[in-house]
Amino acid sequence: MIATGFNPKEYGNTRNINKEIILLRVLEPASLPQDNDYIRTIIEYHQRRTKKEQYPDHTNDGFDPITASELQAGGLRCSILGTFYIDNNGNLRLGSDIENFMSLSNLRAYKPTGNELSRIINHVNPEVLQKAKDEALKSGFKDIPSPINIGTVRYTSTDRLHRSDVNQFVSVNIQPTDFLARRTAVLGMTRTGKSNTIKTTVAAVALSALKDNVKIGQLIFDINGEYANATHQDDGSSIADVFSANTIRYRAKETNGFEDLRINFYESTEEALNLIQTLFKNEKNPMFSGQDVETFMSSSLYKPEQSDRSAYNRWEVLNSAFQCILSEANYTIDERQIKIPTSKSLLKQINSYYEQTNKTKPFIPTENQNYVSIDVAKQWFKTIRFVNKELKSGNNNIGLESSTKGKSWVDPELESFLNILIRKNNSDRDFCCYKVIKKYKEYHSFNRTKNLTN
Repeated sequence: MIATGFNPKEYGNTRNINKEIILLRVLEPASLPQDNDYIRTIIEYHQRRTKKEQYPDHTNDGFDPITASELQAGGLRCSILGTFYIDNNGNLRLGSDIENFMSLSNLRAYKPTGNELSRIINHVNPEVLQKAKDEALKSGFKDIPSPINIGTVRYTSTDRLHRSDVNQFVSVNIQPTDFLARRTAVLGMTRTGKSNTIKTTVAAVALSALKDNVKIGQLIFDINGEYANATHQDDGSSIADVFSANTIRYRAKETNGFEDLRINFYESTEEALNLIQTLFKNEKNPMFSGQDVETFMSSSLYKPEQSDRSAYNRWEVLNSAFQCILSEANYTIDERQIKIPTSKSLLKQINSYYEQTNKTKPFIPTENQNYVSIDVAKQWFKTIRFVNKELKSGNNNIGLESSTKGKSWVDPELESFLNILIRKNNSDRDFCCYKVIKKYKEYHSFNRTKNLTN
C-alpha cells in the first residue's frame, strides 16, 4: 500500500512538505475505537434475523446503506518500507526510511495497481542502476543486461479477484547483475514457483553471458535433481538440456550423462576418513564398537607441513596404512604404488628379530625400496605389526623403538590401524571392525583423480 497527503491532480499546487509517497507493508488487522459498537450492532442484527433471512439476499444484507457502509470500516497495521520522492534533478527516488511524520488526518491510503504498481515494484534508484552498469562492464558485458522477468505480482495464495483481469497483471523484473558474486535466497510456500523462479534466473544470467560472450559460472547444488533432469513442469527439458553445451552435471552415483562427484578415497585420504567417521557417527545403532574402533573413528589424517619432519613422517605411515585398510576392504584401486616406511632403524630392528629367532624371514624391503604395490604394502604392514607385538610380549614393553629412545615406533593410533588391517585386536582375537569400513564403499570412486575445479 501507499499513503500520501496530496491530490495527484493538483501536484503543482501542493506544499513541498507534502510531495512524497510513503510505501507501506500491511502486517495485520488493527483495532479501531468504535469496533465494539460495530460488533454489538452486528450481533444484535443477527439475533433478530428470521428463518427467511438465513441466507444473504441483498447487497446490504438487510442493513440500511449508511449503516452497511460504516460497518465495512476496518484498520490495518502497517510498517513503513520507505519514501518515494522527486529529487532536485527530477529523478524518482526511494529512501529507505521516513523523513517526517504527518497526522493521519492528512494522509490517504491507496492500493496501487497497473502501471503505478509496476513502477513501485520495479523501481531502481539511479545510483544503484549506475553501479549495476559499472559492475556489468567490469565483468565483461558490453552494457547492462536487460532485466529478467520472473513473473507477476501475486498478493495472496487465493488467486480469485485481485488477478481476475489479465490486463492488470504486473510484471516483476530483476537485474542479472544482482546475482553476480552475491548470495541470493528464494523463499516461499510450497507450489508457489520457487524452483521456476530459480530456473528463470539461471537461464537469464546464462543468456546474458552468452550474448556478450562473457564467462560466468553458476554452481547449482541440485538436491532433488530438478535442475539437472527434466520434470513435468519443464515441458520435457531442463536447465542442463537447454544449455547442454555449457553445462556439466555431477552426481554422487554412477549415472550416464553425469560426471562422478564421489571422491577417490586413495587420493583424498583425509576427506575419506572424515566421511567414514561422519557416516559411522550418524548411524543410530552402530553394530561395531571397541577400543580400536573408537581410536580409528577419532583419528585424523590431516597433512602437516613437511618442515615438521617428525609429524610428517608419522602422517605418511598412517596415510599408507589407511590405504592398505581400504584395499583390504575391497575398495577399488588402480595400479598405484604405496609409500611404505623403510627407515634404517626400523629395518634393522625387524631384520634383527628374524635373525635372532631363526624364523622364516618374509619380504623385507631395502632402505631405498619405499614405493611398492598395494599387496606388498599390506604384507609389510602386517609384518611390522607381528614383529612389534612379538617384541612387546617379551621383556621389551616398547616393541619397535622409534628414533626417540624409550618411545615405541608403533603409537596407539597406528596400532589400531594395524589391528583393523589384520582384523585382530591386541589379544589376537578376531573382530569385525574391518566391516565398518567395508560398508561405505559406495561413496568411493577410483575414477576421480583430480579436483572438480581443475
